Formats: sequence, C-alpha cells, structure tokens
Amino acid sequence: EVVVSDESAGQEVFRGDGNPVGVRSESRRYQDLARGWIGFGTLEPYRSTAWIAQGELVDTKLDDELLRAAAGTHRRVEAALGELRDSFETLTLEPLQAGGRAKRRPRELEDLRQAEERTAARLAAARSARENRRPLLARSGEIRTTLDGLESEIALLEAAYRPITERRSLVAEEKEAEARLGALSDSIRWLEETAAEVARAETETTEAEAGGRYPTDFEARVGQAELLWEQEAALSAERTDLAGAPDNSVPVLRSRVPVLGALLVAGGGGIAATVSGSVGAALAVAGLLVVAAGVWMARSGGGAGIRATDRSGRLEEELATVRSRLHAIVTGLPEPPLTLASMPGHRKSFRRQEDSRVALGHASERVDEAVQRAARLLEQPVSSGDAPGLDVRSQLETAREEARTALARLQLRLEEQPSTPRLPPGVDSTVPAVEAARDERRLRRNALSEEGTRLNVELLDLGRASEDVFALERELSDLRDRIAETESEVSVRRFSWELVSDAYEEFRATDQDRLLRAVNRRLDELSEGRLGPVEAVGDLASARVQLAGRSLRLDSPPLSFGEKHIVLLAIRLGAADFLASDGTSHPLLVDEPFTHLDEVRSREVWDLLVKLAADRQVIVTTQDRLVLDHLGIEPDIELVAPGSAKSFRQPKSAPPDREIRGPDRPATPEPGSPPSKEPAQAQLELG
Repeated sequence: EVVVSDESAGQEVFRGDGNPVGVRSESRRYQDLARGWIGFGTLEPYRSTAWIAQGELVDTKLDDELLRAAAGTHRRVEAALGELRDSFETLTLEPLQAGGRAKRRPRELEDLRQAEERTAARLAAARSARENRRPLLARSGEIRTTLDGLESEIALLEAAYRPITERRSLVAEEKEAEARLGALSDSIRWLEETAAEVARAETETTEAEAGGRYPTDFEARVGQAELLWEQEAALSAERTDLAGAPDNSVPVLRSRVPVLGALLVAGGGGIAATVSGSVGAALAVAGLLVVAAGVWMARSGGGAGIRATDRSGRLEEELATVRSRLHAIVTGLPEPPLTLASMPGHRKSFRRQEDSRVALGHASERVDEAVQRAARLLEQPVSSGDAPGLDVRSQLETAREEARTALARLQLRLEEQPSTPRLPPGVDSTVPAVEAARDERRLRRNALSEEGTRLNVELLDLGRASEDVFALERELSDLRDRIAETESEVSVRRFSWELVSDAYEEFRATDQDRLLRAVNRRLDELSEGRLGPVEAVGDLASARVQLAGRSLRLDSPPLSFGEKHIVLLAIRLGAADFLASDGTSHPLLVDEPFTHLDEVRSREVWDLLVKLAADRQVIVTTQDRLVLDHLGIEPDIELVAPGSAKSFRQPKSAPPDREIRGPDRPATPEPGSPPSKEPAQAQLELG
C-alpha cells in the first residue's frame, strides 16, 4: 500500500495499491499520478530511457526504436506510415514504392476489377438472353391480350347464357303449359262427347226396349222356331193326308210294283245287248230291286190298316211335342206373339235392341277411356262412385283453371325477360349459338393458356440462366464507381505515404543527429573523455563508438564489460535528455543494477550512479542486501510485506503510516498469503 501526501496542502493525495504496472483501478490511478509527477503523457518513453528495469541495461540498443522512444513523435509518424502502408496494401497488390515487389494475393482494387470483368461478362450474357427473350415476351403479351379478350367474351356469353336459358325454359314451360291446357280441354271435350254419346245410347236402348227386352239368344230361338214350324207343318200335312187317303190304294200299288220290276229287268237286258252292257246291268239291278219291293209289299199288305192307326197316334204326339217346344221358345218374348208373320218385326226389334246395346257398350268404353286419360292427365287415380265421369270432369275443370293461371304467369315472366342480351359480335341470341360460341372460346382459352404456360416456363428457364440486365448495369456502374474511388484512394494513400515518408526521413535524420549529440555528451561525461564519440553512417543500427582511435561495435567484446555499461548508460541518459527537450531531468530509475556483477564491477556501477546523482535524481532498487552491505550502502527505504509494522530505518520525510521491514523478514510474501493480483515481473521496489 502506498500513501501519497501533499505536505504543502496538508492533505492525503492517494492511498492504495502503488504498483506502477498494475491493472487494477487503484494501480491505474497511481500510474496516472506518477505520469503527472514525472511529466510524461505515457510511461512508455520513460521505460525505454531513464527507467532501467532489471537486466534491461545490457539489452539497450542504439536503434530506431530508441530514437522513436526518445523523440516521442517518431513512433506516431512510423505508426502513421505503417497505417498508410497497411491501408494501401489492403487496397491493391501494387508496390507502394517504385521498384518494389507486388503482392501475390489480389487486394480490394484487383478484386473490384475482376468483379467488373465478371459483371461485364454477365451483363453481356444477360443482354443476349434478353434479346432471346424478346420474341417470347412479345408472344406472351399477345397471349395475355387475347386471353383477356376471350375472358371478356366468355363472361358475356356466360352472363347471356342464363337469361337465354331462362327464356328458353320459360318458352318450353309455356309450350308445356299450353299443351297441358290443350290436353285438359280436349279431355274435357272428349269426356263431354262420350257422356253425350252414352246418353244417346241409353235413350236409344230405352226406346228399343220399350215393348220388352229380347233375350240375347233370340236369334237361336228364332232358328229353332223356324225348324219347329216346318216340322209342325209337315206333321200337320201328314196327319191331314193320313186322315183323307182311301184304303185300296196300297194293294193296287203293291200289284203294280212287280210288273214294273219285270219291265225294268227286261229293258235292262235289251239295253245291255244293244246299247251298253253297264247301263243295261244297272237297269236290270233296279228292276230286281223293284220286284223285291213288290214282293215285300205283297207280303206286308195284311197289316197296313193297323200301321196307319199307329202312325196317326205318333203324329199327334210329335205335333204336341213340337208345339210345346214352340211355346217354350216364344215365352218371354215381347208382343206380338212370335209367328212366321211377326217374325220379321221381332227380328227388326231385336236388331235395334242389339245395336243400341252395342252402341251403349262402345259409348261406355269411350267414357272409361276418357276417364282413364283424364286420370293420367291429373296424375291421380279415378275416384270411385256412381258417376266417376262427373267427378273427373270437375277435377279436369279445376286442373284446367290451374293450367290457365300457370300459363298466364309464364307469359307474364316472358314479357318481363329481356328480349336480346349483350353478346359478342357474330353470336346469335340462341342457346345453341351461345353454347357453341362459349365452348369454342373456352377451347381457345385453354389452348392459349397452355401455350402461355409453356412460354412462361421457357422465360423462367431463361431468367434462371441469365440475370436482370438493369440490376447488372447498376451493379457494373457501382463497381466502376467503386473502382474509381479505390483507384483515387490508392493514389491518395501513395501520395500521402510518399509525403509523410519524405518528411519523416528529413526529420528523422535531424532527430538522429540530436540524439547522437546527447549520447556523446553523456558518454564524454561518464568516461571522462576516454570513450566516444558514437557515430552512425545511415541509420542507428550501424552506430559504432570510437576508442583509442578505433571504431568498435557497441558490445562486449570488443568493449570491456564496464565500457559497455558506460556506453549503454550514456545511450539511456542521452535518450532521456533528448526526451526531456523542455529541460526537465527525469529521475533515473535503475532496478537491480548489480545483477551478475562481481564486487569490482558493482563498485564501478555504483560510483557511476553516484556521479550521475550529482545533477539528477537517481533511484536504485534492489533485493540483494549482501551487495549493499559489501559496498557499505545504507538504503533509504525498505518495503515490507503488508501486515508488518516493524521499522528498520525510515527517513524523516517518509509518511508515518508506511510499513517498515526489518532485516529478519524476507521481502517475499508470507506462506499462506494470497498471491498478488499484479504481474510479478512488473513489481518495483524503491530503496
């Protein structure tokens, strides 16, 4: 812990970690205070000149780095030159200096030029592709225009199709309603006609059946009656003949039959002999038969009277049977009684009745047919009842009135429909024409859509294969602008580097001479004129020191170790003097100056430091107590580990709260204490 007090103001300025290279906030604050006290904006120049850390003195080199540290601005100028070089080399691979080597890897300018070449090639390819796309684009535009027109016409046709279809439907419905109305009217008229026909047939039937109704088998009865009448007449005639015939008529006939038979046989034989044998044979056979009949009649002539009586009785019975059957036939027939004389009148009346019944049946069938037709029109079964025709007619009348009402409504709707909708040119206002035009335009639209899709695919393929010309033109223009800007920046940075480099070389030569003069002045003082001057031909890396007329390297050998220390210390002090151009002599801070030195060399170094302390403050820090004791050097301040309050020696000007370490306590931390948070190699001890 370090405590800093301002005695003039009587107040404490700082208390805390006083490590000059620490990284904690307290250390950084202490470093800021130390830089202010010493007079530096940064400790880097001080560390390279008047601050000699342990082992750094023998590593001191008289070179451009020391010149930069001493001059202060050289580093910034060289940093600026480095930045200019780096920025230049990031822009282009061209050499910064004339005759220099170019870089191998392309930089920003070359990348931009290559990008320009590639973009120009891409632009040429894109323009070529655009030329190839022109006819495709033109055709695609034509297709789009045609498709728009087709869509408009299809829309007109579809818009007109509905009213035309509605009108056609209404016309069809009107025709259907008219047909239904006509069918209903015809059905009513037919029903009326058939009903009138039935009425006439019924009247005719009633009139025909006024005297009585003939049975359906009248004609059969009449036929049987005619036969019976003939039998009755024959039987009556036979009875009359039987009652009026004489008794000898039969024997005379019997006596003449054999004579007739003999004549026939004789005649047949003569004809057979003279004319024809077959005719004669036939006559002979007939004669034989007549003879046989005469013989039979002669034999049966004794019972003829008896047989005549029996025959008369049988005739009476047959007449009674015939008359009974005739009575059964004529029973139930209308008046007058059926006789041969009245039979034509009865037949006429029967045919009239039959015709009226047939006409009535036909009329009834037509009525039934009319009723069934009406039922089909009404689409409902015929109601049963005594007068189905009347029922159906009332239903037909109702349906006809409904049909008239529906027809009137349809006609009203037709009147309200627009007469001619808007259609494309050349299309008739009919449903077939509209449908044909619509289908034809749909086919054309589909074909054009397919062609347009195909063209779009080709355009997309060309678009993928190429790029947008306008974008590439903008990109190429931007690249050329960037190339121009980069080339201008390259020229500006080359010019800036040349300008700063020329100025830097001029000022560097002047500062190098000033530094060498300061070093030689210190070398002359420290060596009492035995060494020097230090001279450099070109840059400081070639610097050599004069010794006894010889020009030697700044190293041991050829210099002795002490001579080398004197030269290096003179270089450090000269650099510190050059750094303090304002006349301020900064404290010389030397850490462990006796490391690796024997007693003689340590004494020489100590004497040299004492000599320097005559005109500037010299601070020596060391942990080697034996060397101090051997040289008889008493330290002004000893720093001890925190926590110890034992004081070995404290100057009067030391703050009262600074911890003092005795000789029996080591300078290293006590075992178990936490490690220091600051870099150990950067810790300094003042003594």
